[in-house]
Amino acid sequence: MDEATYLDELIQFMDGETDLIVFAEASKLGYARQIVLAYQPLVENQIFAVFQGQSVYTLAIPADLDEVCRFSEHYISPGWQINQKRLPSNTFPRVWRGTSQRPLAPLTNENLKLAPFYIGVGHYENEMVDMENRAAFNPFLHTDRMVMASADGGQVSQWYTRYSGSIFSIYRIPTEDGRGIFYLFVHYCPCPFVKGKQRILDQLSKEKKSAAKLPADVPVDVIFSLSGFFFQQLYTIEELKKEAIQGNYEWFIHLLGYLDCSLVQQENQDIEQMLADFACCNHQTIRQEVATLAQLHGWQSLLKQLEKQDVN
Repeated sequence: MDEATYLDELIQFMDGETDLIVFAEASKLGYARQIVLAYQPLVENQIFAVFQGQSVYTLAIPADLDEVCRFSEHYISPGWQINQKRLPSNTFPRVWRGTSQRPLAPLTNENLKLAPFYIGVGHYENEMVDMENRAAFNPFLHTDRMVMASADGGQVSQWYTRYSGSIFSIYRIPTEDGRGIFYLFVHYCPCPFVKGKQRILDQLSKEKKSAAKLPADVPVDVIFSLSGFFFQQLYTIEELKKEAIQGNYEWFIHLLGYLDCSLVQQENQDIEQMLADFACCNHQTIRQEVATLAQLHGWQSLLKQLEKQDVN
């Protein structure tokens, strides 16, 4: 944008037509989508990122120049990276434009964190198709960068989020009678601006929305992407495990299904440690199956814990 456009915005602010002054934008992120960075001169230390698409979402970020300059590292992806545009020295360096591409993060990226969830049980085909259809109309997911389990008979449907390039994976395990167990895996690069996101998560918690269970270091488009699935129920793996320890055998089987998922196995999780809390489980069948697994894998520490609990 040229100097005249920036001066027009200053005039609008001086005339009281707006309380925000835009100083950066990333456009061409998709049809009618862009990100705008703006600040409020009358509010100290307030800079906002406005995600504009079918709906408008605002995220407060720290008024720290380094963080603002690194904003593109977290959000202008996949396929776009913001670069500052050269303007005359007497004007505010206002506009960044998406001018260069960078690769999407693979699941093997060591910087990625995992937020896993248990969705529940449903029809093996219909439930997956329903979730794929919701994803197709989710403005925060890249529908042209997707893998559909229903198309190839596989177990996983995957999408990249539109701004941060985070990875949504819905994993299904077949059971009897045409039903399946469903899990959600969210791989993401940790993102700052936690305070602004925490306010969003707190509001979602008040509304009893599933997305409130996400950690605060996820990129903001992950929160809005998950909200777009409209899950009636969504449980963290810790909630699944807690219910199983209390004697819910069905959920124990679903926890084992989670641990057997390929997306979990590549995380190299300590499964013995994950099952250690079952030493205090009073459900006899669950204890027997945990003991069988411990013997099969040679988990001596877990076997000792089970034996100690039996003695007590």
